[in-house]
Amino acid sequence: MILFRKYIPEKKNLFIFGSYPNVFEIEDTYLIVGSDRLIHQIQISDVENVFSIYTFPIWLKHLLKINLINIFYIDQTGNIKNFVLSKRSDRIIHHKDENLAFKLLSKKASTIDRLFKTDEATNLFHYSLKTCLSLSRINHDLDYIPKAHLMDAIKLNYKITNTRAREITQTIMNLIDNIVPLSFYSKFMNYGLSPDSGFLNDSFPSLTRDLTEIQRISFKKKIIHLFHSHFFESKDLSRKHFPLTTIKILKQLSSYFFYGNRFKRMKDIYYYMEAYKRGKLYEVFGCL
Repeated sequence: MILFRKYIPEKKNLFIFGSYPNVFEIEDTYLIVGSDRLIHQIQISDVENVFSIYTFPIWLKHLLKINLINIFYIDQTGNIKNFVLSKRSDRIIHHKDENLAFKLLSKKASTIDRLFKTDEATNLFHYSLKTCLSLSRINHDLDYIPKAHLMDAIKLNYKITNTRAREITQTIMNLIDNIVPLSFYSKFMNYGLSPDSGFLNDSFPSLTRDLTEIQRISFKKKIIHLFHSHFFESKDLSRKHFPLTTIKILKQLSSYFFYGNRFKRMKDIYYYMEAYKRGKLYEVFGCL
């Protein structure tokens, strides 16, 4: 049994944008927006990961390198452009198990169908198995379903070109699929797990991607709902204002995964980590 205190994030994510002059504090985490002098307004010792969004100033790498902090540069498309890790794990617990991968994918498909009130994911899952596609390829294909729903929500509720809707959709999905797994990088190592020893995702860090799949699907559903409810204004989708839209998304992400609802998602992911460490994760996904 994991003690509750282990669920509570001991350190914070720090998000830095390079071209806006204000400082925002999101509950117990930070969102720094602006010049390098603003970073001195926070306690660096409280920070576990730094995400430099859309920009990667040289001063950031030099200033934080000595503080044993993970630094991730996220580019204009929401992808990982560069990273500096404070340490790598020497301990590797790696359960390469096709049965586990199968159960996780089955759970992901049923979660998509439940959240989006469809049977597309389960049908795709079973069809892909019959055609002998790899499980990592099936996992990749399942991600197209929430992506399509997000793009439809943007096009339905805002006057926007298909090209721009596609760009926004891909960027938002990339932000979610990169920032959440990277946020757990050190947490996995501290728990005695290798963050990059996964089985369904080829991208770094693979294991943290695997064990956050279900929670990320749920968060994508929440973001889609925000577009349907006009939480975002039309101007938020323009290229000029999209960095501000990204800030709104990151506020939602931080609250959802790390500081909201009594750390429910944090607890779920730690539960998966513990089950994986004991070689019992297949039982978890088999009974969920």
